[in-house]
Amino acid sequence: MAAIIASQALITGTFTIISEAISLNFFPKIRINYPTNLKRQMYIPEVNWALYICCLFVVVYFQNSSSMESAYGLSISIAMICTSILLIYYLYKRVPLWCVILYTAVYAVIELGFLTANITKFFTGGWVTILLTVLYISIMYTWSRASGIVSRFILYRDIKNFTPTLKNMQTDNTLPQFASNLIYTTESKDPTKIEDTILYSILRKPKRAATYWFIHTETVDLPHNLTYKLTEIAPGLVYRIDMNFGFKDERKVNLYFNEILRNMNANNSFDLLSTHPSLKQDKILTDFHFIVIDNIQNYDYSFPVRHQLIMTYYFLLKRILVKEISYLGLDETITTIEEIPLMSATEIKSGSDNLQETISVQNSLDIDPKQTDQIKPI
Repeated sequence: MAAIIASQALITGTFTIISEAISLNFFPKIRINYPTNLKRQMYIPEVNWALYICCLFVVVYFQNSSSMESAYGLSISIAMICTSILLIYYLYKRVPLWCVILYTAVYAVIELGFLTANITKFFTGGWVTILLTVLYISIMYTWSRASGIVSRFILYRDIKNFTPTLKNMQTDNTLPQFASNLIYTTESKDPTKIEDTILYSILRKPKRAATYWFIHTETVDLPHNLTYKLTEIAPGLVYRIDMNFGFKDERKVNLYFNEILRNMNANNSFDLLSTHPSLKQDKILTDFHFIVIDNIQNYDYSFPVRHQLIMTYYFLLKRILVKEISYLGLDETITTIEEIPLMSATEIKSGSDNLQETISVQNSLDIDPKQTDQIKPI
């Protein structure tokens, strides 16, 4: 009975910690299932499988419970020290300083004594605890640090400044039509702005379409909350959809997008029939294509060695843990994951006469001119 209670506490605690780490951007976004209407009751399949694999490893490696004493003792010591550190941090500005010093002195003697006794058993099993601890901390640190580095490269631009160019592309028959309806997922919370990487995808790798859609998703604290807001940025050309999901709602973006289009068709604000006359006369439905931007590393830019290691580990974690198509509930047959380098020197100028806006990722990062001055014409 004690083993069952302890294992349940471990599973529940792990799910809670991972959930909080995801919300604080310390862990990759993985799917969380909610069996009930309470947000605190959750199930994370990937974490459950990881615990299962670790359990099998521990059983096979240690063989019996008595051999696990070193690893268990070291785990308890580390947990006690971490709890004390958090409590000291909490008490620091809330109680008199002498109380904090007294508490720290007393518990430092006790807990460091336990740690000293258990650290001597590192090679007899304690290394397992240290290995798992270092692995989890490395994932959290890398994801948080790398996300901050990536954010330096992501610039947001006002889409209205580029609608004249998109309108010209719409009628440019020299460009092959990529899709009738081209849909991008965006992280921008501002309905008037999108990432410059999306503009790079549309303009530098020309994608002509009859209509451009930008979809942003948010999760709210209600169990069920399937709502959306439609913003018409350029009539008949550019639309923005903000989808709100409850924490129990599955992110079936493709399904809900089709439902929104049916509502628009019923209100005569969108035609579901194909834009091609030969297909429209036979009442064939229009076509759609989703694009998901995957920012990848660009080795043209020289990172410091420490940042290079962080970014390499970050992209490895993304490849293993993040499945963007399944996370958003997109149809794989009409979805393309497009890789765009974070540090590509892109220049996208709007067609407006009174605006010359240039997207230049490298300039925003203050790249050393000496890196490019070395290139001389022959």
